[in-house]
Amino acid sequence: MRNTVIHLNQETKINQLLGGPMVLNKNEAENFYLKYLCNLCGKYKDFKKLYNDYKENKLKEAIFYNKSKLTLGFNNAINKFKKILFEKNEENKEENDDFLSNYFIVFKPGFILDSLIKDKPFILKDISNLHSDILERFNQFLTEEQKIVLIEDIYNTFTTDENKEIIFNTSNQVLATANDGYENKLSEAILSRFTVINVESYE
Repeated sequence: MRNTVIHLNQETKINQLLGGPMVLNKNEAENFYLKYLCNLCGKYKDFKKLYNDYKENKLKEAIFYNKSKLTLGFNNAINKFKKILFEKNEENKEENDDFLSNYFIVFKPGFILDSLIKDKPFILKDISNLHSDILERFNQFLTEEQKIVLIEDIYNTFTTDENKEIIFNTSNQVLATANDGYENKLSEAILSRFTVINVESYE
């Protein structure tokens, strides 16, 4: 699987990396919920076919279940997405129409969270450009806990009011590059999460 390169600079914000709110119309929302349901249940390769089946009312809810240890922290999201997509009753409609009758407000994952949900390798390019407060948000994920507290998900797309923690169980390696002088920009805590390899500069 090809690595995703996430380019970082001093203007990079936390919502670009973890995510933020987005308003979607009904068709966009169906696409969003089904895409992430496929990602969380290991069916992302079949998304186009499954989406067509869904639009033709041929898709069965039973094929979606959490069979991956990677996504144990997303059980609530999986159940919620299935309810939104497959339970087309008035109670469900009232619960999930967050804005107007034909619009939804969702938390759209940013570059890092999207890669983690897909269990897709990624490279943080120029990690030393990030502000320290943004880097520290990922400190717990880089430990054995592999945990992210997703306080930005205020619409509870992937989390709940009671629990904003998402714990991953992934063997994915996180790679990063840094510019000269990175020792003065990165904390000891962050540096200790990586195996540091110094490479001579080239022209």
